[in-house]
Amino acid sequence: MRYKITFQPMGKAVDVEEGTTVIEAAKIIGVTIDSPCAGRGRCGKCRVIDQTGKGLSPITDQEKKLLSPQLLARGFRLSCLARVIGDCEIFIPAASQLETGKILTSGLISLGSGEIKLSPAVRKRFVRVERQTLQTQTSDLTSLKIALKASGERVDGLKADLEVLRRLPAVLRDSDFDVTAVMRGDELIGVEVGNTENRLYGLALD
Repeated sequence: MRYKITFQPMGKAVDVEEGTTVIEAAKIIGVTIDSPCAGRGRCGKCRVIDQTGKGLSPITDQEKKLLSPQLLARGFRLSCLARVIGDCEIFIPAASQLETGKILTSGLISLGSGEIKLSPAVRKRFVRVERQTLQTQTSDLTSLKIALKASGERVDGLKADLEVLRRLPAVLRDSDFDVTAVMRGDELIGVEVGNTENRLYGLALD
């Protein structure tokens, strides 16, 4: 048999099979309830309020351990243990609501009335480096700096480690002198074949 469970303050409802836990019903319609223990009935964080006083399974021994008598008297239940046995209305307190994460997909984010412009530590610049001739005897690094300066980059004090310098001649010639310089501050940390400006990724661990 199926029963209707309504979630407040979202105003969302769903019909579920008898015996479905409240937290499982919430997931069906995209309502996320905080549950650090992954619904194992251990943390006591997935608290909801039974507003109808009926439609849910009897209070379990585990709920009696994790919820005080005062909370139980006010209709509090643990959504991972309470099961639907009839039509009911459930209120999710603010402390139990969990917003889903969002992926930042644009370069500007709003903050109040202003905006924050992203400024990553690593930057890329695509340039066309002038080929060397018998008349222009300059090093590959110097030629790259000239091209970077012409593109608007500040190259005063720009340095490169030995590994980048070793790879630079081959990269320039493999790309027909069209390369992307990868920089961090005043350091040249890489040179890539072709235009890879739109491929700049970072990794953050929390």
